Amino acid sequence: MTFLEFKPLYQEAAVALSHPESQEEARVYFSHLRDLSLTGLRAGLNALIQHSSYWPKVAEWRFEAARAEARAAQASQAAMIASYEARREHERFIVCVDCQDTGWIFQNCPETDCGRRHTHGPHRYVVICPCRDTNAAYQASLARERARRGSDPTPEEARKIRERTERAVSDWRRLSGGQP
Repeated sequence: MTFLEFKPLYQEAAVALSHPESQEEARVYFSHLRDLSLTGLRAGLNALIQHSSYWPKVAEWRFEAARAEARAAQASQAAMIASYEARREHERFIVCVDCQDTGWIFQNCPETDCGRRHTHGPHRYVVICPCRDTNAAYQASLARERARRGSDPTPEEARKIRERTERAVSDWRRLSGGQP
């Protein structure tokens, strides 16, 4: 902080606390307060103006500035902790290890038979995870997707989805022998 940055703050203090302004006094105050931040000095001055009716000594202004900086540091730390806690609350906890809460289990053919009857090369495919109806994370993601779309599917879309789901579930049961 320079004297030119400090001087308007000193003038504000002089006016607010009805103190005669002195260039020499301003330089003395500056020499003893220049190691503090301008923000801290302004916050300290605001506290002095609110709670004091007399001109502060250097030590009093320094004390209020340091206290204001400490409060600002505590508020910053509290905000950082709150931000961390909020992120922790929103961390993803996986409910179903098989599908990672996507509702789909990825398989590799030929390690797991995909059910195709003709000769074909290795590939990945998915089957519906049996956790879909009871998995809260999957249901929440489904609700978010519906909200994003703006509505639930039409009855015709719902019928097609239900048919595809039932067909996929029956395929999965047939392929896995009914075991999850």
